[in-house]
This record gives sequence, structure tokens and C-alpha cells, in this order.
Amino acid sequence: MGMGVAKCRQTRSIPWSCFMTAPRIRSRIAGEWLEHGHVHEIRNPADTAETVATAVFAEPSEADRAVWNARSAFDLWRRMPLMQRSHILFSASRRIGERSQSIARSISREQGKVLPEAMGEVQRASDIFAYFAGEVLRMHGEHYPSTRVNTEIEVVREPVGVVLAITPWNFPVAIPATKMAAALAYGNSVILKPSEVTPISTSLLVEAIVDAGVPESVLTLLIGGGQLGGELARHPGVDAISFTGSMETGRSIRRAAAETDAELQLELGGKNAWIVLDDADPALAARIAAESAFLGTGQRCTASSMVLVTPGIRGAFLDHLREEVARFTTGDPLDPEVRIGPLVSAAQRDKVETYLQQARAVGYRMTTGPAPRSSRAGYFVVPHLFESVEQEDPLATDEIFGPVLATIDVPNLDAALMIANRSPYGLSGGICTQSLDAVQKFKREIEAGIVTVNLPTAGSEPHVPFGGIKQSSHGPRELSGHAASFFTRTRTIYISSVPA
Repeated sequence: MGMGVAKCRQTRSIPWSCFMTAPRIRSRIAGEWLEHGHVHEIRNPADTAETVATAVFAEPSEADRAVWNARSAFDLWRRMPLMQRSHILFSASRRIGERSQSIARSISREQGKVLPEAMGEVQRASDIFAYFAGEVLRMHGEHYPSTRVNTEIEVVREPVGVVLAITPWNFPVAIPATKMAAALAYGNSVILKPSEVTPISTSLLVEAIVDAGVPESVLTLLIGGGQLGGELARHPGVDAISFTGSMETGRSIRRAAAETDAELQLELGGKNAWIVLDDADPALAARIAAESAFLGTGQRCTASSMVLVTPGIRGAFLDHLREEVARFTTGDPLDPEVRIGPLVSAAQRDKVETYLQQARAVGYRMTTGPAPRSSRAGYFVVPHLFESVEQEDPLATDEIFGPVLATIDVPNLDAALMIANRSPYGLSGGICTQSLDAVQKFKREIEAGIVTVNLPTAGSEPHVPFGGIKQSSHGPRELSGHAASFFTRTRTIYISSVPA
């Protein structure tokens, strides 16, 4: 990972005490650390006076070398015996788990996620690698009879080649793990370009995977900004691109891939509605709504920043919801009394503050969480609840990516579905009700790839597919056996037992 601390490099698992000297994070191609490039400071979003690390950005010109190196390593990895590849991925899962404290603390310090959530993210990454270690051995083909005499047909799956994974800052370990584990399991070589905002935890993840036995040339780490990502996305040697991030960047990648015919898998966000009907338990509904909106400081693509509530439960629900907001303390993510940390950056804080200023100007009834439990200068925004928001207000239409929740009054489920489905996004949606009829109607009519009932809208599990519809996603699903649809391609083989 290129920490630049000789003493720390003597151990495989790097203790957090080694990070007190502001480590130097570098890219790696074929085991070589890249020393030259623009040096970028990584600041602690909970204490902006603290430099957590420095990152050396790879020059965009390194993209070409990285791609052809990955291309040369592809044959080695794809032909490795399946059991050996499976054992390596199981080892990666174990090593991620063994290093969970260091990796999780790095997430908290560079991204601002509270430590329990960061630990959960690292565990999720470990679980994903364990799942795909098994998936290596579940690879299968198909056999068909032919309409021709003395002829058989085989359909086989093969790796696509060089996979470019471009990942965001909000889940700097779990999302890279999602893409890398699947790509590696199916025999591809991988170039990972993580967010330049959160390179420390991603670098620790990559180090665990390489230490597990993935050949250094098979997994390349390139740290840098948008120009580097653009060079990689446009490179003709890249066979497939898996991207999670903003709609704007996703469109740029789609245009780049159109020039090279690279396969595309895009996860681009959501504006996720949560519906509360009259027969719901108001206390349960309030707890789920608050967790869906505020955990992760609202910086989750599956977060619900909009609750559609029917009139019979509105009063009791809002009473409980205001109480829930008051329980969400903000502050240092390593403080065990804190439930949400800071936003990731000044730019993200300013974006959220713009929405808050507009909402205050309208005059909606507002409830806020307690003042931050920190005297340090950080990108803190306390939870905000706005009630009876208009349907066309930006709070009801835009993906805010912050601890902001708007309630919208609706007369019934039909009206709630109409509002929820107006969004160009279609990632997740949820409902709280005791009515089986309402659940069935919601399941049929909500335009979302992930549907929850009496549960928060966030979260995923490795053995089931993840992804949305409409503008939220493009291409095959992530996770589960469905990932093979993206990370492999099929060939159809006709075999005659009699020469033609």
C-alpha cells in the first residue's frame, strides 16, 4: 500500500498507531510503488486541522502501462486451477477480517463513518470475498441436444478480460470488494481506481488481497482524480467497466465506453421513497425512517430522504419521528456516544447546507438533532427533519446525500406510489404496513430494483443481486451468481461426432 513507514511494513497487518505519522499512499502496478505525481493531502473530516495521510496521484500517462500490465497477467489468472483461486479468495476474506480494526478506523478517519458502521462495512467486504470464493467452484456451463444428427451443443462461460473498477468514497471498502471479488472469482484481471477522497482504507483492502496470494500483476491499484479515470475508461485495452458514483460521471463513462465497446455496469444513485400507511406501528415506522435517512450521515445511495405518510398515522408517526431525530448525536466518528459522523468533505457539506437554507426559507416545520459532540472544526451537519414538504420541492426530488429527511402528506397508497414513481431513479423503496394487500400492491407497482417491507431501505447481502432500474443502474446486477452475467461472457460450441 505504500505507507512509507518502515517499522509498520515489518508486519502484515498494519496497526493504527503506525498511521500517526501521516502515511503516504501510492499506486501500485505489478508490485511497483509509483513515487511521482501530484501529492494530495487527506484531511480528517471530523477535524480538518489533521492530515490523516498524503496520497501520490498517479499520472494519467500511467493508465496505458496499467492496462497492458493487467492484460499480460490475465492469462495467468484465468488458467489458475479453480481450487487454488478459491483458496486465495477465502484467504483474502480471512485477512480482511483479521485487519478489520485498522481498516475500519481508516474509514472513520478519512471518510467520517462512525466506527460501528465502519466495522460493519469491513465485515461485509470479508463476507463478499468468502461468498465469491465459493462461487469460483459453482461456475457451470450448459449442454443441449442439437437439431442436427450426431451433434451436441455446449455453452461455456469465460472471463471477459481486463476489468476496470471505479469506486466512490461513501463505501470505500465494501464497494471495491463487491467489484473485485466477483471479477477475480470469474478469472479476470482488475484495475481498481478508488475515489481520491478515501484512498487509505481501499489501499489497506488491496494489500490484504495481495497478501492472500492474488498475483500483483492481476490486481492493479491506481490512485488519482477524474483525468486518470477518464484515461482508463477510454483505453481500448479495457474489456469491462464497473462504476459506482454520480449520474454525471456515469454518463461520461458511458460515452467513453461507446468508443471502445467495453461492457458497462453502472450504479448511479437513487431518490428512495419510504411509505408509511395508517395501519403501521408508528414507533417502528419512525425508527426505520430515521435509520434509513440518517445512518451513514445520509451518504448512501439506498438512503431514504423522503417519507410519504397517510393522514391516519401522521400525528403519532411525527411525534415518534421527532423523538428519533433527537437521538441522533453527531460528532467524532470514533466517539462511542456518536451515531453519525461528519460529511465527507467541505464540498458535500456546502451542497447539503444549500438545500437546508432553501428549505428554511420556505418555512417548513423543522426538527434538528443535538449540536455536534465535538469542539473541533469538522464538516458536521446535524440531522434535519422537514414536515409536510411540497411534492415539487428539491427536498422531494433531488438526491441530497446528507442527513436530511422530508415528509410528504399523501391521502393513500395510490398517491404515494405515484409520487415515488415520478423519480427518474429506481434504486430502492420501502413500505411500513400490516396489510398484506398493501404489501402485494406495493411489490407489484413500486419502480425500484430493491424493495423492503417493514425494514430500512439500505443494505444488501452477498448471495442476492443488487441494483436498480431506470436511471439508477445500467447493465447486469452486482453480487450473487447474477454477477457472472457481467464478469463472464458465453460461447456456444457445436460438436459433431462424425466429420462433415
